[in-house]
This record gives sequence, C-alpha cells and structure tokens, in this order.
Amino acid sequence: MLRQKWVLCGHTSFARRSGLTLTRTADQPSATQPSADQPTANQPTGEQLGTERRRHSTDGGKTFGPGHANLHVALLATVSRWAVTAVNRGKAPPGRIHMKPIRTPAVETRSATVRARMAQRPPTLAVPLLVIAAVLLALLALALAQPSADAAAITATNSRLSQNLSHDLSHAKTPPSKALTAPQVAFHDQMRKLWEDHVTWTRLAIVTFADGSGGFSATASRLLQNQADIGDALKPFYGTANGDHLAALLHDHITIAVEVLQAAKAGDSQAFADASARWYANANDIADFLASLNPNWPQDTMRADMKTHLDQTLAEAAHELGGDYAASVTDYEAVHGHILAMADMLSDGIMAQFPGQFH
Repeated sequence: MLRQKWVLCGHTSFARRSGLTLTRTADQPSATQPSADQPTANQPTGEQLGTERRRHSTDGGKTFGPGHANLHVALLATVSRWAVTAVNRGKAPPGRIHMKPIRTPAVETRSATVRARMAQRPPTLAVPLLVIAAVLLALLALALAQPSADAAAITATNSRLSQNLSHDLSHAKTPPSKALTAPQVAFHDQMRKLWEDHVTWTRLAIVTFADGSGGFSATASRLLQNQADIGDALKPFYGTANGDHLAALLHDHITIAVEVLQAAKAGDSQAFADASARWYANANDIADFLASLNPNWPQDTMRADMKTHLDQTLAEAAHELGGDYAASVTDYEAVHGHILAMADMLSDGIMAQFPGQFH
C-alpha cells in the first residue's frame, strides 16, 4: 500500500493548526508509479512509516489510519479541485483559497427567467379584498338597519290602530262585554244592519240621482223606510213617542240631503248654502235628542259623530256628481266604517243602560 503526504497550495499552516496528517491510499499503481514491491528513492521505507505512525500517535491519535483512506481521498480531492480552480483563474492568491459556488450560464438563465416571472405576477389582492370587505360591511349595516325600519313601521301601524280603537271605544261610556249573551249579540247585529242600510241606500240614491236614473224614486223610498226602522228599534227602550220623534228627525235628514244634491247638480250656490245649513242643524238636533235619551251618549260626542257622517256623505256626493267615481267609492268606504262605529256605540250604550233586558 502506497501512502503519500499531500501539501495543498501552501496550506501547511492549515494542516498544522488542525493537527491532521492527510494521506491518500492508492489501491492501484499508476503507469508512472513503481509498484509497492519496488521502493524508490522518494518512497518511504517500512521503518520510516513506523516512525511516522509513532510520531503521530503522540499527537493525541489525530492521524487518520488506513481504515479512513476512502474518506481522506474524497475530502482531499474536493479541496484540491477548489484550490486549483481558484489559483488557475487568478481569483485567489496562491496562499489563500476562496471556495465560492461556480455560476454556470444555465444557472444564470434560470435566475433571469424566475426574476421575469416574478415581475409579471398580478398586482396584490389587498385593494380588491378591502373593497369586498367594505361592501360586506355595508350590506351588514343595511341588514341591521332593516329590522329597525320594519319595527318603526310596525310601531306606527300599531299606533294608528290604537288610535282608531280608542276612538271607537270612546263612543261608549262602558266597554263592550267580553262575553255577550245571545240577546246582546242579536241586538248588536240589528243596530249594525240598520245603520249599514242607512249608508248603503244613501249611496244608491246619490248614484241614481247623479246619473238621472229612473230608479232614484224607488231608491229614495227605500231609504226613507230605513229611518222609520231605526226609530222602531228604539221604541222598546224609550217608548213609541221617542221612537217616532227620532224617525221624524231622520226623515228630515234624508229629505234635506236631497235638496243639497239638487242644488249642487243645478249649480245653485245660494240654494246649496241654505240646504247645507239646515242639513247640519238637523244633524245637531239628532245628536242632541239621542244624548238626552242615554247618559252613555255624550252630547259633544254625538254632535261630532253626526258632523263627520255629513262631511263624508257630502264628499261622496260631490265626487259622484263631478265624475270622480274612484274617489266617490273611496269616500263610501270611509262612510261605511264610521257608521258601523256609531252603531256599536249606540248598541253598547243601550245594553249598558238596560242590562236586565238582555239576559
């Protein structure tokens, strides 16, 4: 086995500091190299090798023995290539070795390609993400605001319903019973039917009069009969005389209303003003008379209700005569709802005043 010392580009100081003796094992002699059995002048003898081993064993056993020959050769070959390459290229002085990675043209090409691709990357998504976040926050704000708007609308609706209910209940001094008896239910429905007929036949009289229909006379007769029916409904409680008096007041209520229609259709403002004044005075007479019969029907309430009834009926007639039929229909809806409230007030007042007659 051939052992040879190596000196790396003047790096004896490196070997001396590390305390290592670098050797190479040559398994096969080269053509220019004598065989192991033929020692030359430069080849150490066996005695010299033993002396060398003993000298290194005194250095703490740092000499690499034959078992590490392959590792020595690999390490030595790598260091030698880096050293020789650096010296040959003139990039390092002979006394120093700079180990730098070698950049090949292929590596430079790949690096340029990567840099170009990085430059062509799409712009950052930070701005679009901020826009999307803003839109989502706006939608959330609208979603949170929507229930508040709905609640406000519901509150306003409930307020109007409460006002209407309070208005209807204010007609009676005593609230309606929670559980009505059969006679009370029958009387309640009877009063509604009578006053509903009152506004229904009044509308038919207005429509037939405005059109000049031949059915106006028959309609007016049926309307006048309704006033007698209302008077008869009060006779069991207030007597025949009071019932007839109420029927007479209601009869005038209808006949004066016809005079108002005639003056309006003819365009006679003087006759219209006179008939209207008498019509509203008659309404006060009806309200005062009813208030005198029952303490549950206050005079101011009755006068206000009768005035509302006349105002709504006059608007209905004016729209019908003027050809605004849609408005006339809307006016009738208001008349209908108000008269039902009046009917309930009258029936509730009578049942409260005469509870013994509704067992």
